[in-house]
Amino acid sequence: MSKPQQTFSTHRPARIALITACCVALVCCLVTIDRVHAESDLSVAPSFRPHSPISPNTPIELQLSRPVKSDEGHVAVIIGHSDLTSLFIAEGTRLVYSPNLVPLPLGESEVAVYLSAADGGWKEIARFPLLVAEKTSEQETTLKEAKTIPISDGKAETQDRKVDSASQAKKNGEAPATTGGSEKTNSPDQNDDATKTESADKLKFIPSVTVAWKSQLAQFNFPKNSRPKERATFNDATVQFSLRSEAHRGAFAAQTQYDFAGSTFQEEALRFGTLANNAPQIDLSSYLMQLQFGRAKVAVGHTSMGTSRHLINNFSSRGITVTVPITKRFDFSVGAMNGTNIVGYGNFFGLGKDKHQLQSATVGVEFLPKRPGGLRLEVSGINAYIQALNSVSQGSVNDVDRSKGGSVRLLATDKSGRFKFDGGFTRSQYRNPADPLLYQGTNTVAVPFVTRNARYFDISYDVLRGV
Repeated sequence: MSKPQQTFSTHRPARIALITACCVALVCCLVTIDRVHAESDLSVAPSFRPHSPISPNTPIELQLSRPVKSDEGHVAVIIGHSDLTSLFIAEGTRLVYSPNLVPLPLGESEVAVYLSAADGGWKEIARFPLLVAEKTSEQETTLKEAKTIPISDGKAETQDRKVDSASQAKKNGEAPATTGGSEKTNSPDQNDDATKTESADKLKFIPSVTVAWKSQLAQFNFPKNSRPKERATFNDATVQFSLRSEAHRGAFAAQTQYDFAGSTFQEEALRFGTLANNAPQIDLSSYLMQLQFGRAKVAVGHTSMGTSRHLINNFSSRGITVTVPITKRFDFSVGAMNGTNIVGYGNFFGLGKDKHQLQSATVGVEFLPKRPGGLRLEVSGINAYIQALNSVSQGSVNDVDRSKGGSVRLLATDKSGRFKFDGGFTRSQYRNPADPLLYQGTNTVAVPFVTRNARYFDISYDVLRGV
């Protein structure tokens, strides 16, 4: 009787290896998807606690979850109804706002963070409630702790306890106990004056320099006639220099920032597109000088103006803007800027060409001065004359444009900040003057005046706040 033979399938090990490889590939795909998803999401963490009051001079810091890529655009920050992006200092993934020059607005407002793409689209990243008060509980706690006086045994003794000890000694007919050596005690008023003097006067300079070197030491081409005739090998150096300063004395405050860029390669100069070989290799890329006296503010350099959605909204260029609060209810702002963005030392203030400018004026009325932004009315006007000139970073075929218009905007919010209303009406006129450079003697039809109206209403109510 023959024994049954045991047979082993040769396909079983291959099947197990295939299943194992598929599991490993699936796990790798999931990890890659999670990593790409984590890298694509951009979140913001504030340094302040929402709904917790802070003082108007408290610095604000926004921490990004990752750096913003150049092709994604840039981060914009709106506090209340003002675009304060230019006042934030970017340090890696940190955005720091120092309110030494422009204090935070009193009352309840919101800090909105947007991602402004290169194509002009805005995407909201985060929104945080902000409560600013004249005197917070943290300041009161700090003042109480400042009155605590340390003694030699490491324990603390308050001034009230000292007063009680002196009173008890006086009742017993004894002299108050003193420690060895002389002791000098300042009154609270003297301490407050010293603190105010120390915090009022400030002068600080913050320079920074970045030097980079790029080179191509060798290049081999086949065939040899395909080798470029110029810059087959090169050694170039670039430099970026920035100087920031802050000054504060009494009611006067100043903040400046100058940015320079340079390259040893002539064609990489900032103004090579317009000046060719005459362009300076180290040039002024941007600057901003902000001056404040009391509540009046002046900004000179690369700044922005306009809060009307359909008339002029955060237009950025080189120019001058002035904001003057007349009373607690009325404020007035006016600005004039160059029609396109410019760089360099020429046309330093941006007002060198009177027929290539935008002039704007806005009058604001706060109907609830104790709660700014509760009910606000803004009346704006603009006059623009733009020549056929290209921006420093954008080339296009332009035409001469002239326009003017006015807008009325109404903003309202409740005390809790849940209900918000934003509405406006705009009327503008467009004019296209004759341009001989474009007509070239041909028979053309003039573009007629065009007058248009625009209106909008935004109403929102936050139902699930804090959920």
